[in-house]
Amino acid sequence: MPETLEILEFANALAIGGTERQFVNLVKGIDPERFRVHVATLACGGQLMAEIDETRVPVAAYRVRHLYGPGAMRQQLRLARYLRRERVQLIHTHGFYANSFALPPAWLARTPVRIASIRDDGSVWTTAQRAVERMACRLADCTVVNAETIRTRLLSEGWPADGVAVIPNGVDIARFQEHNQPSGVRAGLGLPASAPIVGVLARLAPCK
Repeated sequence: MPETLEILEFANALAIGGTERQFVNLVKGIDPERFRVHVATLACGGQLMAEIDETRVPVAAYRVRHLYGPGAMRQQLRLARYLRRERVQLIHTHGFYANSFALPPAWLARTPVRIASIRDDGSVWTTAQRAVERMACRLADCTVVNAETIRTRLLSEGWPADGVAVIPNGVDIARFQEHNQPSGVRAGLGLPASAPIVGVLARLAPCK
């Protein structure tokens, strides 16, 4: 029987958001017969934490106020020790904060496979922050993005083409099967059967 591989999925937080939703879907979808999953975040709690708790995977929080300074370094060393102690063979980081915080200690711990993930167009980050993320991602074996537009942006900034892979978001359509009758939606909202309905597929936040 093949050896179960130890892998760690690292996110900034588990509040409602597109990256966080994809993170939870990935953790829940990984084959437990082949992989033992560990989860780590920079913040405890969040609306999606209950779904992670249901998986019963080990969860650790590395609380930091900033990505630099003695406090951050102590937490990074703690992560490096965890990776070595648990013999984690693959770490997958999701987003700017996770990439910047977790990839250096993973490199220090000599974690065999390091995968970064960038899931935004960079417009929300300063030039300095993008430079920090790029330096951190140089410690990864591969950077995964969820859209060709993001890959194009990274290549325009000088990222190596063979180090950036596009994997689009997956959607679990089974979640919506029981709500596939438009009349049922209107009834649930207390609307007339002829009332038009407008759907918004996004996190409702000013930056969107």
